[in-house]
Amino acid sequence: MGHYYLGEFETALKHVQKGLKMQKDMGISMNMSLQNYNMGMIHLGLGELKSAQSCAEKGGCPRGCQLYSFVAEQNRCNQQHCQ
Repeated sequence: MGHYYLGEFETALKHVQKGLKMQKDMGISMNMSLQNYNMGMIHLGLGELKSAQSCAEKGGCPRGCQLYSFVAEQNRCNQQHCQ
């Protein structure tokens, strides 16, 4: 997530996707919800609200729910042209 904090969202996304694939290939399920949460945050940073929402749903609670609520609010605001 270091690249995320540097604003290098595309690079961060590549690394998280690679990590998720490695975990799945190796059959390691530990921290999958955290990885999905991280990917959701990256998509949010890229302005990809639907992808962020999808990751939040995969992430589960409690972090996934917090991210999902935030994304839902952003979607609502965008539809109402909030600033």
